[in-house]
Amino acid sequence: MSLVNKQRIPQGYYLGVNPKDRLLINDILETTKLDEFQQVGVIELGSGKGYISRIISSHYKIPIFCVDSIRERLASSMRVQQLINDDKVLEYANKAAGTFNMFNYQNEIRSRDDFLEIWYQAMALQQFKEVKTVVILGVKLCGDFFYNMVDWIAETRALMEGFRVEIVVVPCCLHKSIRSINLDPVQEMARYAHTLSDRVDVLPTTSSSYKIIRFKLR
Repeated sequence: MSLVNKQRIPQGYYLGVNPKDRLLINDILETTKLDEFQQVGVIELGSGKGYISRIISSHYKIPIFCVDSIRERLASSMRVQQLINDDKVLEYANKAAGTFNMFNYQNEIRSRDDFLEIWYQAMALQQFKEVKTVVILGVKLCGDFFYNMVDWIAETRALMEGFRVEIVVVPCCLHKSIRSINLDPVQEMARYAHTLSDRVDVLPTTSSSYKIIRFKLR
């Protein structure tokens, strides 16, 4: 039985998610295998309206630091997060827990310094103090963002010493990539990630138009 089915994610957590994206979310949850990690935290880049972050934070009870450039998307994500957790208000009333394990941060992520700031902000949270595994997650990262992210991690990886760091990314809008020069940009991105990892997996999804790139920092 799959992790997603076994965990019986409440239907309400998929509020506003179209069927295609729901399949993709389930595939990502299967790929990350969050239930296998101890003391794990997630940093989601380009979190949008929080479709997957609400499940990670509310269902799996894992702290997640959500980053997006558009304030309205973050606000929408928080409204839904509060709605689906309205029965847990008392449980969280006396905890500095953000909004039910979800923390939002507005940043356009255009440079290494932006990435550094995101890492520092996440690690400063009380909920990340005991974290030993950090999953950096990006769903539908556009164009060359994947290459840029790999570069930023390479330049700042000294900060990540002592952590197990997993990267799980779904690239999209590959026609916008300037740095990919062959006919299979996802495979080219995966080869680029080998600068950081001995093993890089490219995994199919139920929604066949997307691929998941997953690797662990060496």
